[in-house]
Amino acid sequence: MVNENASELQAVLQAISHGVIIQGPHAEILSCNQAALDMLGLTEDQLLGRTSYDPRWLALHEDGSSFPSEMHPVPQAIRTKQPVYNVVMSVYRPTTDDRVWLRVDAVPQMNAHQEIVRVVCSFIDITARKQAEIALEATNQALEQRVQERTEQLEKARMRLQLLTDNASDLICLHAPDGEYLYVSPSCETMVGYTIEEMLHTNPYDYFHPDDLAEIRASHDTSLEGNSPRIVYRFRKKFGDYIWLETFTRPIVNSEGAVENLVTVSRDITDRKLIQEELRQERDLLSHIMETSPAGITVVDKDGRISFSNRRAGEIHGRPDATHSTYDAPAWHATDYEGNPWPDEKQPFTIVMRTKQPVYDVRHAIEWEDGHRIYLAINGAPLFDEAGEISKVVFTIEDYTQRKYWQDELEAALVQEKHLNQLKSRFISTVSHEFRTPMSVIMTSTDILRMHYDKLTPDQIRERLDKISDQVQRLTRLLEDVTFINKSDMSGHHLNPRDIDLEVFFKELIKEMHLVYTNPVSIVLERDGGCNHIRIDESMLYQIFTNLVSNAVKYSPNGQTVSIRYQCDEKASTFQVKDTGIGIPLEDQSHLFELFHRATNVGTISGTGMGLVIAKEAVDRLGGEITFESHEHQGTTFTVTLPHLAPETHSISVTDIP
Repeated sequence: MVNENASELQAVLQAISHGVIIQGPHAEILSCNQAALDMLGLTEDQLLGRTSYDPRWLALHEDGSSFPSEMHPVPQAIRTKQPVYNVVMSVYRPTTDDRVWLRVDAVPQMNAHQEIVRVVCSFIDITARKQAEIALEATNQALEQRVQERTEQLEKARMRLQLLTDNASDLICLHAPDGEYLYVSPSCETMVGYTIEEMLHTNPYDYFHPDDLAEIRASHDTSLEGNSPRIVYRFRKKFGDYIWLETFTRPIVNSEGAVENLVTVSRDITDRKLIQEELRQERDLLSHIMETSPAGITVVDKDGRISFSNRRAGEIHGRPDATHSTYDAPAWHATDYEGNPWPDEKQPFTIVMRTKQPVYDVRHAIEWEDGHRIYLAINGAPLFDEAGEISKVVFTIEDYTQRKYWQDELEAALVQEKHLNQLKSRFISTVSHEFRTPMSVIMTSTDILRMHYDKLTPDQIRERLDKISDQVQRLTRLLEDVTFINKSDMSGHHLNPRDIDLEVFFKELIKEMHLVYTNPVSIVLERDGGCNHIRIDESMLYQIFTNLVSNAVKYSPNGQTVSIRYQCDEKASTFQVKDTGIGIPLEDQSHLFELFHRATNVGTISGTGMGLVIAKEAVDRLGGEITFESHEHQGTTFTVTLPHLAPETHSISVTDIP
């Protein structure tokens, strides 16, 4: 039965929301409920066996002083054998490293002999209330401090206002609603020449310039409506001359909202007006200069928007007004001079914003919406604000289009002149070399015939004469090539087409190649399809294939084969000359049809560098196309496509060929 009562008592104890600690006659803690553990932030093991005045709890009074052990509620109840109520203390919670405020009651329980058996210590958490009280107290103290400080500030402000009013350079006045001067600051004498007594109770309209009266009356009416207007006007000084004043008006209203008085603060801005007038004149002059400038002028803000654009800039951009557009507006598509997209990092605005430095002579192009291209040369300079940051960028834009055309023409002429000089040098070098060898052979053979004719056999004489004949033919071919190249620059050359039997033509050509070149190279002729007769200029056809086949033979090793293949349809004939010789190095292929250019791998093989130029010129005259494919050490294939001439065609001008 005793155990049951103890259990019930323990259950009741745990159900109480207040913290409850049962302590023995010597204040030792015997048991506690869960609420006590939660409030103190302790476990049961940390609490049982200790006293409520254990120094680890660091108990404090409300004033922040330490709580002596004998003053704790439980020791007091044990000592006096009387209950102790409503003791407020702050206790340290070591597990959470903070404090909790408690209101504590301690009630002793005694036996029949009036001996203390136990003390029931109960408490509640008043931390929130205590913190609120502390905050309220701090607020009250702060409020009182602020009231005191504000009172002192108002007194100082009143004194400063009085001092300011009496010593201000501005004219400070108090007016009745109709404008009558009720107070005038001492500055009136230095500003307008009147004494305070001369201005008091006078009407300010007596001093205003007649041309400004209407604007002043409107401003006065606005202030009577409770507004605070600002106005600039002329005021007559004591000696008759006028000055410019800028006046701010502040209405003073009563509790009903009616205007009782007007306070005005006036400043002499005569010098400023003179400066403004000078600036206006300078601005007008600058505006005239900018509007008549042959260069476009734009001002771009830091966000990339055009805030100003003169007339010329609008003309250059193809828009009457470029203002409010951006520097990179799609309307003027930016490209480089060759038409490639102009990246933003190259834009003059972007460069200036990134480097904070001016840019000079940045050149790019823009395209108008109609596709017209304008070439620009741009200079730009940043403008800085007080913080040293760019606020605006000023650009001058020159339409470089005409100058570029002139420059391009000049550069083209210079390139052409340089090219001609190079051709001249190559020509002299090549032709002199090509002439020197046959001339040496001719001279040698002639000398031998002259000095030893009576000692030579008929065969030896014939051999010398054949050498002379061969070298004369070689010189003749060289002169014919030079003559052809020279004629290729002449316009209006007439073709003389006639029906050609391709098989006969190529067999004669092959026979000629075998006579000219003695190296053992086989030349084979192949035909695809039944086409064999075409109408064409035979001399042009001869120039094409003489040079193509001779090159194929010259640059093919002994024992190799050169093939000539042709086929035709209703509109054109296609020819291929293929060899398996030394091929053309990749770096030489782009220069293949340049006059006097020879590949770097030809070695000691003779040649002038005119053959392929002649072949291409002849193809162009016939309105055809020549292409090639070559790999070094694997050979070369030239493909020629020539259009057919109509059967009734007798002759045709080169200039008529598309």
